[in-house]
Amino acid sequence: MDNETITQATPTPTPEIPKSLMSVGALLKKAWLVYKDKIWLAVGILAAPVILMTLTSLVTGPLALVGSLAAVLIMFLAQGALILVLLNRETSLDAKSEIKNAYKKAWSKFWLLLWVGILIAFITIGGFCLFVVPGVILTVWFMFSMVILLAEEERGMKALIKSREYVRDLFWPVLGRYLAMAILVMISYAILGMLIVTIAGNGSLAVILINLTMLFVVPVTVIYQILLYEDLKVVKGAVEIKEQAKTTYLLVGVAGWVFVIIIALLATSLMMSVLGFILGGGLNNIEGLPEKFETSEIQIDIPEEVQEQLKQLSEQDVVL
Repeated sequence: MDNETITQATPTPTPEIPKSLMSVGALLKKAWLVYKDKIWLAVGILAAPVILMTLTSLVTGPLALVGSLAAVLIMFLAQGALILVLLNRETSLDAKSEIKNAYKKAWSKFWLLLWVGILIAFITIGGFCLFVVPGVILTVWFMFSMVILLAEEERGMKALIKSREYVRDLFWPVLGRYLAMAILVMISYAILGMLIVTIAGNGSLAVILINLTMLFVVPVTVIYQILLYEDLKVVKGAVEIKEQAKTTYLLVGVAGWVFVIIIALLATSLMMSVLGFILGGGLNNIEGLPEKFETSEIQIDIPEEVQEQLKQLSEQDVVL
């Protein structure tokens, strides 16, 4: 048999698929490499909403409300643009063009992103209303929904369900890896905040500097989330979207909100009853009962000997 025949008969080895997720250390190391490479690009993307948030924090009244709403919407758009940049981090364009292209693509998906965000908030908050634990579970299940929308073009509930399928059977590994990153970020943010307050005091300058640290903290969480998603995708491979799950998740959200509304109505009713009782005079209302108000009589038969003793004691008290 010649060499050509041997070559054709030899099967091409397929790449081995890892059976478990990368460790926390490996994820953090990879995230740090991406962070160093993309940090100034991320700062450029997040600059507009963070600056607007900072300015809004220094004003009051209706202007603060309008500014806060605008800042939240722009931040939502900026996070979409940041996700797109990090998903396509091998792209070699100048920073200005890359930021412009990222915002342009994110704007074309803005309403889809907003709808997915509303669905996540509605269902997870409903879960938290059902004694917290369901909310934690739903948060972990749906944490990759935004990334899936932008990376895989899955819309609405499909993005949420696909995120759930990626996390299926890996809930605790995913939760553990995300908590490890979240704890590190919170500790870093707290240390930065204390340093800023120590140096700049508690005035407006400290508020501005603390807000500006978001430019360097937010990218860490987004980078880590995307790397964890990419690792999940390698480990799980193709996942199937279960259409019947849509109704289940929505019903969980509805149940939570209905539960809160019922509790709020009952609490309000109880408070109004107590308030009405207090304002109406409370227990003092007994004095205002009608003259002909009758109560049941209780009769007690006392032996004659006891009655005589009581009478004698009463007479002694009178004499004294």
